[in-house]
Amino acid sequence: MRNVYRILISISVAVLAALAQDPGRPEGAEEKGKKDISFSSDILPIFTKAGKCTLCHRGDNPSGLDLSPDKAYKNLVKVRSRQDPESFLVLPGEVEKSYLYQKLIEPGKEGTIMPPSGKLPDELLDKVSLWIKQGAKDN
Repeated sequence: MRNVYRILISISVAVLAALAQDPGRPEGAEEKGKKDISFSSDILPIFTKAGKCTLCHRGDNPSGLDLSPDKAYKNLVKVRSRQDPESFLVLPGEVEKSYLYQKLIEPGKEGTIMPPSGKLPDELLDKVSLWIKQGAKDN
């Protein structure tokens, strides 16, 4: 019986030690605690107004990327990049693996930083990043 108590105490100590090292906060909890970013009201206006992306990225264009309001989401999320076919334009939850975000902060493998008129303000870049981290929802 003493051995059973020793085993239970040992297990309890091990569990408490593990919890003390890792408080169990899920990965991405800090992003999920922030305001949900809406594709239609927060992200789409970046393409259509602030970044003026739809001046070039609409209809038939050389890049093949149409960011028109009715097509932008389906043309971005889980779609492979033409410039870097091993990458997705937007991979939900993975900012570093989302080619769109990389093109907004640096030139990428081809071409120039987007938009060509200059880097977007940090506030808008943060919205895009948070939207991707939150799962790139179509909301």
